[in-house]
Amino acid sequence: MKDLYQTIDEGKVGIFESPTGTGKSLSLICGSLTWLRDHKRSVLEGPTGNVEPGDDPDWMIDAERQERRRAVLQHREELEGRLSEVRRQETARRKRFSNQVRSSKKLRTHQPEILDSAAETDDFEFLPEECDSKVVTEGNGYPGPGKDHDALSSNTQALLAKLNGVKRTVEQISASKETRIIFCSRTHSQLTQFVNELRRVKPPLSITSLDENGLGESSPPQEEVVKHLCLGSRKNLCINHKVSRLGSVAAINERCLDLQKPGVPEERKCPFLPKKDNEDLIDSFRDHALAEVYDIEDLSNIGRSMGVCPYYASRAAIDSTEILTLPYPLLLQKSAREALGVSVRDHVVIIDEAHNLMDAITDTYSCSVSLHQVETATSQVMVYVQKFKDRLKGQNRMYITQLIRLLNSISDSLRSTASNTRENEAIITSGQLLSGKGVDQIQPHKLISYLQESKLARKVEEYVQYTDEAAKGGINHPHDRGALQVFQSFIAVLMNPSSEGRFFFSRDEDGRIQARYTLLDPREHFRDIVEEARAVILAGGTMSPMSDYKDHLFSYLPPDRLQAFSFGHVVPRENIFARSVSTGPSGVEFDFTFEKRKSFPMVLWPSSLATTFSAMSSRSGRGLLYPAPIPTHTTPPHNPPSASSPLSTP
Repeated sequence: MKDLYQTIDEGKVGIFESPTGTGKSLSLICGSLTWLRDHKRSVLEGPTGNVEPGDDPDWMIDAERQERRRAVLQHREELEGRLSEVRRQETARRKRFSNQVRSSKKLRTHQPEILDSAAETDDFEFLPEECDSKVVTEGNGYPGPGKDHDALSSNTQALLAKLNGVKRTVEQISASKETRIIFCSRTHSQLTQFVNELRRVKPPLSITSLDENGLGESSPPQEEVVKHLCLGSRKNLCINHKVSRLGSVAAINERCLDLQKPGVPEERKCPFLPKKDNEDLIDSFRDHALAEVYDIEDLSNIGRSMGVCPYYASRAAIDSTEILTLPYPLLLQKSAREALGVSVRDHVVIIDEAHNLMDAITDTYSCSVSLHQVETATSQVMVYVQKFKDRLKGQNRMYITQLIRLLNSISDSLRSTASNTRENEAIITSGQLLSGKGVDQIQPHKLISYLQESKLARKVEEYVQYTDEAAKGGINHPHDRGALQVFQSFIAVLMNPSSEGRFFFSRDEDGRIQARYTLLDPREHFRDIVEEARAVILAGGTMSPMSDYKDHLFSYLPPDRLQAFSFGHVVPRENIFARSVSTGPSGVEFDFTFEKRKSFPMVLWPSSLATTFSAMSSRSGRGLLYPAPIPTHTTPPHNPPSASSPLSTP
């Protein structure tokens, strides 16, 4: 913990290796939270007090410093007061309803009826979105912060802008500048384990009383709860059952945005989306989310009980948090961080289970597209163009033509490779994939910008789905959905430097053909996090060989900014004696598989095992602990031992 504290304090990158079972998670929590509370206190009480030096006289600088301290302290104490009141109310509620059915007087938990916006449609909604020609011309390639809000109504955009901090009070500005810890692990289940550990700790206070600073009469709170927020995707947090039941992340994201479009009637929009007239509800959600340490399921339940979307409402709580927890994909992808309103700049990033980090980066930025998907996307685009050819003008016509050329080029390349090679896997190049007629005149980065600005992939899929439903009463091939979206993701990797990854042609046993891009160098895709964050901590049970990180992932760092630590197990090597016991004193072979449980002589194993344990216990002299995989392993299938038996369980 001391090494962790020092590494964070000095703003370095630390690699920590500690075997499983040594209390690694608890050490990360205690060390980082202690530093954070100390840092918050030192920033507030330090000589500068967050005041920029200037030409003003000392007395004015001191007065401004005192006012800043007063505002920050008052904001913190008010927040702690609100959270304390929420905890008191929650404790009373749990006690009151512990043995009762939930009261009908609670905040609504029912799902308001959500009409299907596809019931009434018009060809106009299938046309490409209006594009910002400057964005397309510049070819940014990826949308900036808030781009997924373009389809939202003006009222919704205004409120989300407020939640993301565009219109902030002095107290909110102070909170947004405070350093926080961003904790990341592979899965939500691992994050839940981390949350359970987090509930056990009580770090030192970061709040000093106002009167201690000469700012008036006040007293520090008796308890300063750890302010934690677990972030997730729409798939994890959506409480609209007609959206969440769609299953795939892409489908849920698209449907969510569809329900928020300005042209959608009010009665068809998602009723849980934050609105201007329920800002008090958003503030209440923020206080409830921070009042205790909750995991992702708790956060979803809070949103459901309050009737507000936890995915959007949780953004109001980000600035007040001390610890954010999120899974790998939401941290590693810059577009995902921007969509959530999360910045790593000047914050502490801790990545648990980091022995999987390079594989996770590789998986995140690798992708594939099958020949069937390319052909499906081509046919869907052609159907779309045939319908709207007279209404597609200017850049819409130009970029859709380029898209068709690119689709044909890649499909022709895959067919050619398949006919010219007998191997089921071969290396190909981006040049081979882009060798089609007229493709050399295409600038992929501009095409990607157009596809993202126009939302063409979604428009094409919606139109094809609409025509199929109208003609056949439903889609016969749901696996064809999203083909153009998959292809759009594949276009992006065509621009990657050849030194970062490789393209592969593959053919499976059923003859299915696909092009696959595998990222080989994850360094550049993690570099922005390292350069923006105050400190980066990688922790895992098996981080060796450390040279993989020093020579590859962090090869650009100066040696004095990278530190590596390896800790042994809490139990010394000389205290461990490991041996396997295959038979008991009577010669009965121990085979505890399910198939052997009822066979002879396994019906004799309880007495034989008890005799073995008795002999071991007499020699150890300090007792014996038998961790059974399941309780039934302490009870035989026939003639269970008596209460006095060594194998009896309470």
